[in-house]
Amino acid sequence: MDIFMPMPHDYYRQLAIRTGDREYSKKYIAGAWRRKGWVGTEDGLRLENECTGKPGTNGTMTWECNKPNPQLPPAWKSEREFFDWLGVPFKLPKHRIG
Repeated sequence: MDIFMPMPHDYYRQLAIRTGDREYSKKYIAGAWRRKGWVGTEDGLRLENECTGKPGTNGTMTWECNKPNPQLPPAWKSEREFFDWLGVPFKLPKHRIG
């Protein structure tokens, strides 16, 4: 079992990526925020141009934001609002299949 303790402003992003299929999350959800210029960090989404990336495991990148006051994404009020921000049609977790 994994336990996640997201920051309040990052809750709905974490909910979206943790409740669906891994491949769906990678392809559709993370792909959408990357197209918008954002990357996932330990502190939530940050603008790629405010971060440094290092090769991680399995061909992924590990991102770290070094800017003292980085721009934050909106504080979404629901999972649906997060999907709307991404420009990805909302699907219930059981339909998020990669």
